[in-house]
Amino acid sequence: MIQAVTFTLPHLPVLTVEPSLWPLVTVLPPAFGLMAGWLRLTSGSIFPGWIVHGLANVATAVVAMVGTTG
Repeated sequence: MIQAVTFTLPHLPVLTVEPSLWPLVTVLPPAFGLMAGWLRLTSGSIFPGWIVHGLANVATAVVAMVGTTG
């Protein structure tokens, strides 16, 4: 749980720019943090968590780009 909360903290400043995103900012980062912690424990490596985080960043960027052009 500490790892998930620590993972969430850097994502909270998004709320200063767009407060309406609070459901996403307060639910998704802790969930991803728990998943990354689980991946670390089960695999013995931080690389699976890095890959998941990178894919989530790419997916978010793609959604943001499509949302602004369409």
